[in-house]
Amino acid sequence: MKKAKSWLALPLAVCMFAVMIFSVAEAAETSDENPAEGRQEITIINTNHITWPVIGEMPSYELEVPAGAHYFINMVEWTTKNGENTLLSTDKFEEGEYELHVTYEAKEGYQFAAPELITVLPGNEVQGTPKVEESENGWYRIVTFSFTARQSEEHQHDMLVVQEKLPTCTEAGYKACYQCQSCKKLYLDKAGTEETTVEEITLPPTGHQYQDGICTVCGEIDPDYVKPHEHSMTAVPEKKPTCTEAGNRAYYQCETCGKLYLDKDGKNETTLEKVTIAVTGHIYRDGRCVVCKALVPAVKTGDFDNDYAKWVIGLLISLNIIVGAIIYRKSRKIG
Repeated sequence: MKKAKSWLALPLAVCMFAVMIFSVAEAAETSDENPAEGRQEITIINTNHITWPVIGEMPSYELEVPAGAHYFINMVEWTTKNGENTLLSTDKFEEGEYELHVTYEAKEGYQFAAPELITVLPGNEVQGTPKVEESENGWYRIVTFSFTARQSEEHQHDMLVVQEKLPTCTEAGYKACYQCQSCKKLYLDKAGTEETTVEEITLPPTGHQYQDGICTVCGEIDPDYVKPHEHSMTAVPEKKPTCTEAGNRAYYQCETCGKLYLDKDGKNETTLEKVTIAVTGHIYRDGRCVVCKALVPAVKTGDFDNDYAKWVIGLLISLNIIVGAIIYRKSRKIG
């Protein structure tokens, strides 16, 4: 009987030891700090198979949590730095910084501790310390892993020839080059030894070459072009002045702008004052104008402002005085 009891004691001890080991492992992930709700708190999050982003490769979403963990992965998302752009499963990593956002959900009977109390144990190499955040409803934990995309150690360029594109008046062009379809980098040679950039191969637009309001290269119309004025000249013949009317020199007048010119081509501009010839005025002799034969204007009664009328009246008065003096002198002699 004693030997039988000794034989049964060994398996019993092994079972008790296994239970102790499981309890210690479980305690590493949970604690009983919230007995009021009857839930155990999760303070450690561990994730396996995190893949560092490699330039030219597509993102991996195949993550795992250890067997027996009290949480599971609810969602996996790759973004550029600060979550600016979300990557699709068909996108490829380019040179730059990326973030992996993993949302964890607690299993029934468990809950996550506050973010600052959670320790993240990534199963693979990551960059820096993962950041833990609480979801809006408080039931989830979002862990963010940061990475800088690496160049593949065995990267083989998959070159695509980029044909030269000549610039136009309005669009830029570029020099011929090669672009790797994996890493997206540009090279001047097919072997990929002379790297270049978009800025270095870009050819700026040539700009329009306008002539008379039209581009001689592409035919585009200049929106700022003002068509020069085309004169529509009418010849005005010379006119001699008369005694009573002014005359003018010969000139041309544009029917569109109304300006006066001395020449038909509109190069020598003039004015009406400059081409006008003043009236000559009457030249009277014996009561008539020697030029136009016009009579001396008749004197109007009461028109004392006329110099000629004043002269005639003065002459008549003088004659009356002289005649009166003669008559007076003769009458005295007779008497």
